[in-house]
Amino acid sequence: MEKLVKPIQLKNLNSSDNPLQTEFWAKVKSINGWVPYGFKLELEPETDVGPTQLDTAFSEQTLLVLVRNVAGRFALAYIPFAPSSDNRVLRSELLSNIAKQIIPYIKENIFAVRFDLPWEHTVIQQDISDSIHSLHHLPYEIQPEYTSVIDLSPPLDTIYNSFKKRAKRNIMKCRNIDLKPVNLPEDILFFNSWYETYCITAERDGFQPRSADYIKNILTLGTAGKSADITSRLMLAFYEDQIIAGIVTLQSKKRAVFLIGSSLRDSNIGCSPSYILQWHCIKEAKEAGCLEYDLFGIPPQGDSTHYLSGLHLFKSAFGGKVLSRPGTWDVQIKKIPYYFFSTIEARRIKKARKVLIPRNT
Repeated sequence: MEKLVKPIQLKNLNSSDNPLQTEFWAKVKSINGWVPYGFKLELEPETDVGPTQLDTAFSEQTLLVLVRNVAGRFALAYIPFAPSSDNRVLRSELLSNIAKQIIPYIKENIFAVRFDLPWEHTVIQQDISDSIHSLHHLPYEIQPEYTSVIDLSPPLDTIYNSFKKRAKRNIMKCRNIDLKPVNLPEDILFFNSWYETYCITAERDGFQPRSADYIKNILTLGTAGKSADITSRLMLAFYEDQIIAGIVTLQSKKRAVFLIGSSLRDSNIGCSPSYILQWHCIKEAKEAGCLEYDLFGIPPQGDSTHYLSGLHLFKSAFGGKVLSRPGTWDVQIKKIPYYFFSTIEARRIKKARKVLIPRNT
């Protein structure tokens, strides 16, 4: 088996495209109990394409691997939105080999390596002779399987005109809403007030809110240095000096991502402030030179029972291109711990999202 991975320092992770594969994200997750590792993928394109092979083209890329003890003394290695292929095709054997080759460089006792694969990729499944290190396609996703991405290359007028009437109407109605960025630590009182609205939104819409410390870490690390490759921003909307909405965004050199949002429903306001907040952040991303604005997470078309279905009306109003990805894949390293972990996790996600999880076979 050819060598595929080489350990690197976290500062050498590529930060131009995906904010969740960067040194910034490694720092965010390390504060929350994950141990980050950096790798460089040394992949060569195949030239001998047989009936069971598929030519796969790779450009140079790096890999952030996050490790955490989740099952007693056993740890899960997690790889968000990677690896990627130039022709958007990944072979199951490749994922298995990457998983097995990173383990010797990781000090924790790994029972599984999890891949949340990138947008618009497909996985070609092959028979893997090593039955212990089997590959499992999860019946649920950890990161969203669908998103809507706005192309920022056209002029702003063209981008705005691509919005649906609902978005345009609320943006026009909310032009008298005051917007303010939050800078920590000096704006901690604004942050605390906004976090209350975030928790109200979570209870209303039925999702588990992130902790205040987690969000503060994202905002603090993303604004710690003006030359940082990744920036983060909490933008607030005010009505009569009251915080009524806010959104958190991440921004790399090429891509901006809408990460967290909240809003209060008040009939006296006469509009939905989330729309003008989103439009403001889209304009900021374009001015900063980003090529795309990722709304990050929508339900499958027509699935009213999906746990993200409540976001469909809002996010679809901004148009954009709908992207999908092949979901979450686990390479099993230790059979018994993996069995117990995956069984418990499936029950937990079913309860949290109120969805039916098919039984693993």
